[in-house]
Amino acid sequence: ADHFLEQNFDEARIDEFPALQFHRVYRRKTSRDWPSRWIAAAHASGDNKAAQIFQDTGKMIALKSSGIWQALGDGVGGYEDALGTPFAPFAFDSGFDVDEVPRSKCEKLGLLARGEKAESAIFPSNDEIAERFATKLSQCLAQMKGETKIGE
Repeated sequence: ADHFLEQNFDEARIDEFPALQFHRVYRRKTSRDWPSRWIAAAHASGDNKAAQIFQDTGKMIALKSSGIWQALGDGVGGYEDALGTPFAPFAFDSGFDVDEVPRSKCEKLGLLARGEKAESAIFPSNDEIAERFATKLSQCLAQMKGETKIGE
């Protein structure tokens, strides 16, 4: 969460780096279908530009202000391992993270027009983040308990 706040607090930084790219950073034994999750989150949040960039380039890039980040964290599309947060890793043990994308690349991709003001991410309150995370954790634990049949 600290990294999320750091990337989104300073207006000059948001202007210089208005978007984030979501990508694999660490290898995992089991991999998730992040492209499908990205498309589901793009459609759910109405972020047609993020969906188009993915279709054109195969890269998962969206403005920091996009609702796609919360949709990923909410597991839109029926993904029950999501953490409920609008910042990476979005799901337990994902191996994915985000990097900032400079304005020049955002303009080239069509995310922003030249000189257009870049908006910051939407900040949920600490209570909202904790509540969403607790809900997702409870769901995950219940699912794990159901799969392993604890106590039988």
